Amino acid sequence: MKRILLALVIASATMLSFNSCTKEYITNNEFLPGVSFYEDLLGGSAWRPVSGTANLFEQTISIPELNDVVFEDGHVSVSIGTRASDGIQEFTNIPSPGPIGGFTYGVRYGIGRVIITVSSPSGTVPGAQVAKIVLTTADIGN
Repeated sequence: MKRILLALVIASATMLSFNSCTKEYITNNEFLPGVSFYEDLLGGSAWRPVSGTANLFEQTISIPELNDVVFEDGHVSVSIGTRASDGIQEFTNIPSPGPIGGFTYGVRYGIGRVIITVSSPSGTVPGAQVAKIVLTTADIGN
């Protein structure tokens, strides 16, 4: 009985020692590519008044890469930042949870363009800023 038990222990140890482990790496090659743009928003008269709406202004940014595929099935994300001597310190996503520097921003877009709107209770417009626009493509889900 002891010999059989010893033989089983040796056989089990041998099986475990000859068993090799292999690592398997799973990579997802189906990522959703995107592209980002930094566009200067000029201050002052570059903000055009929106007809029929008091204290609402807009600037249109031409983005030829915003084609019908991105428009219909992708995503457009816009953030606002201010340039400083040492670069851009912070971006705030639009829409934001509250006013940014006393201004309320909005975004709408169409093929080839992004329109940024700003609302100001006092009727003033912001100074020069930077818009970060990110276009992300996506697969059709339906």
